[in-house]
Amino acid sequence: LDCLLLHAVAVPVSGAGQARVAALEAMLLSVPTLKAVFGNTMVFTLYTECQGLAGPGPQPAHPTPLQQLESAMGALGRIAAHAGCSVHVCPGHRVAVNSDMVQTLGLHLGPRLTCLRIELSFTHQSFWLALAAALQTQLTALGALHLEMEYDGVTGWLHGLRQLAQHAPRSMTVVLPWQSSGSLDGLRAEFRGHGSHVQLQ
Repeated sequence: LDCLLLHAVAVPVSGAGQARVAALEAMLLSVPTLKAVFGNTMVFTLYTECQGLAGPGPQPAHPTPLQQLESAMGALGRIAAHAGCSVHVCPGHRVAVNSDMVQTLGLHLGPRLTCLRIELSFTHQSFWLALAAALQTQLTALGALHLEMEYDGVTGWLHGLRQLAQHAPRSMTVVLPWQSSGSLDGLRAEFRGHGSHVQLQ
């Protein structure tokens, strides 16, 4: 590992992935110079091992059992603490992004989490207010939220973003790469009018 600068680590958060998470944790904790391998930031990509959902178009996200999510996030927290790095987390395809996800991120990664990249197709409405609350109590270093939309026709995200903008206790950058400059300008004006801490890019 010492001769390779890694970009991201894939972490299963459901299915039969717990044994793989334990093996991954043991391997990474055995590396004394882990920060030299990753640099200042570790990127964790979460994935689910749910079966039978293949097919074109958006597929439903299966909520990860809380015990499995706790186990995976606990391992990430210990790995990040060993490395002394900040952390970016990217829940992948069909990983449900909800209040449980926020709770476990706050509990196990806390101020090490600096960036969160989510797919809106799998984001639950409970995520937005939970995130706004966690920004004040646990996720005190989270400064960037990247929103991705793999499929057209996803609804509910703008209402959730408005909730976050209304309740976020401090400055935060939200990146919406698919939005036109005109749409972004309109949302920026709306958020500024409400005194929001959220800044759009």
